[in-house]
Amino acid sequence: MAELILSFFLSVLFIVVLSLCLRHFFPLTTTKRPAPPGSFGWPLLGETFSLLRPHASNELGQFLSGHCS
Repeated sequence: MAELILSFFLSVLFIVVLSLCLRHFFPLTTTKRPAPPGSFGWPLLGETFSLLRPHASNELGQFLSGHCS
């Protein structure tokens, strides 16, 4: 019984690894979509620091004018 369970999990693992390798080397789509605008760093940290950066009270600030216009 233990051999059957082990062979089942090894078979599933083999199929998953094989499908990931095939998908990596033979992608389903070959067209490269353009990346969305914005920064490519850590979004939560980088965007938060940009939002919290001080600015004059009579203007929106660089973050809000760039993200909410």
